[in-house]
This record gives sequence, C-alpha cells and structure tokens, in this order.
Amino acid sequence: MLQLRAAAETDYPLLFRWYGDAQLPHLWNFHRQILSFRDFLRQLYQIMDSEQLRLLWESPGSVPIGYCQSYDVNIPSGWSYLALYLTPAHRGPTTTIDSVKLAVGMTFDSYPIVEKVYVESYDFSPHIDAALREFGFVEEGSIPQHYWFRDEFWTLHRLAFYKEG
Repeated sequence: MLQLRAAAETDYPLLFRWYGDAQLPHLWNFHRQILSFRDFLRQLYQIMDSEQLRLLWESPGSVPIGYCQSYDVNIPSGWSYLALYLTPAHRGPTTTIDSVKLAVGMTFDSYPIVEKVYVESYDFSPHIDAALREFGFVEEGSIPQHYWFRDEFWTLHRLAFYKEG
C-alpha cells in the first residue's frame, strides 16, 4: 500500500537523480537546465519552504518510488497545481492511480480552501493521463505542439479535479 512521507536529507541524492532523469520530463527538469547538486539543493529548499512536497513509498524503510508536489497555490481563487513523478518501474496503472489519489488528498488536506486541482499532462506520459482521467480529472483545454521531446512536438492537456467531483 502506497504512503506519503516528507523528504529527508538522506533522500536528497535520490531526488537529484530524479531531477536528472531525461527519460521522461517532469516538473523539476522540464526546463532542461543542468544544475549542480548544490544548486539543486537550493531549489529543493525553496520548494520545501513554500510548497507541499511528499515522497511516495510502498512500505516503511523502502526506497521512495516517486514524488507528488502541490505548487502555484492560488488561495484567493481556490486552486492549485499538482505534479506527480514515478520511477519507470512504478508506472503501472494501479500504482499510478493510487499515487494520484494520495496526491490529490494531500493537496486538499494541506490547503482546505482549495476547491480545484490542475494537472498539466502530455501525450508522452500516457500512464499519468490515463490515471488522472480514471480518477475523475476532466480536460479543460489543450495546447497542440507545445513541448519538444523525443524528436517531435507533444500536446499539453490541462486537466482539473474539483473537490466535489
């Protein structure tokens, strides 16, 4: 059963490896900037000071299998963005949908005023997109040919989940 926990200092080298994962773009490496470990830690500390970041893990003492992060929280308007990263070995449908459920719950628990959670999903990440839609996220818009990856442009889909949904 998946669980969430806060990142600890002993996790930082693993998080840095995830940051450098070029196999699948995600929130931390989307801009394709190469940071030193020291600069990555500065960025990570800023995230941990201002946003909700949790690691996903399968059992106590096990190695984390990904992260979820609530960011760009807009308290006056009652919405937030959510990012999810899973290691390649853990991108199956069951793990992905369970991760989405935990991540959405974390966001609503952390920010009770938030009524809507947005996720930006790309066609190169079908495991995330399918889990989001199965969970109840609805597409609110898309931008064709938005991001260059693997020698082609990919469409961005903005999906939303409403607290009452």
